[in-house]
Amino acid sequence: MKKFLILFTLILITFISNAQVRSLKLGIGPELNVNMLIPDEASKKISLGGGVNINYSAFPYFGIGINLGFNELNGSRDNYTFKTSSWHIKTQLLYNILPDNRINPFIGGGIGILYFDPKYDNGKPLYNSSLGNYQKWSALIPVSIGVNFFFAEEFSLNICGEYNFAMSDFLDDIKKGNGDNYFSCRIGLSYYFFDKFYILRERKNK
Repeated sequence: MKKFLILFTLILITFISNAQVRSLKLGIGPELNVNMLIPDEASKKISLGGGVNINYSAFPYFGIGINLGFNELNGSRDNYTFKTSSWHIKTQLLYNILPDNRINPFIGGGIGILYFDPKYDNGKPLYNSSLGNYQKWSALIPVSIGVNFFFAEEFSLNICGEYNFAMSDFLDDIKKGNGDNYFSCRIGLSYYFFDKFYILRERKNK
């Protein structure tokens, strides 16, 4: 067991140390979202979504992330269940904690726009939605923490936990509180395009 732990540690150190600076890179790729709506007086349910994630590392420690996607946000009350379909675009400032490593933890925060449409399971609009009692557009404040696993210089596996503060209390069609927020676990892949200045710098260093 001791030999196994030593071997594992050596492999991990080698994996982490074999890295390059990841500034001036544009990454893009698909992602799967696992969501949980945090509604007013309703049971929480797990739902799915997906999207496209784009990020650009202007500096080694700082980058900009843009996320476009669709999510189902589900819940249930005593006599019915509902599904809130939502579409969003979000942008975040990202701080890379270990930008030169193959394992890069990061934190982020930003702003976005959310469109949502609460309906019964049968597809009919919920009560307040059917009466047009609120706007279905809302500002959104995402806060995230995650990690990028670079299994090659051009590819990464990304895992991120994200809490989204919605500036509307009607994601569940009922106004009882300060706002309906939701949590997302985002899992995706990214392919990276190098900036020409990055390529020239790397060639010069070799």
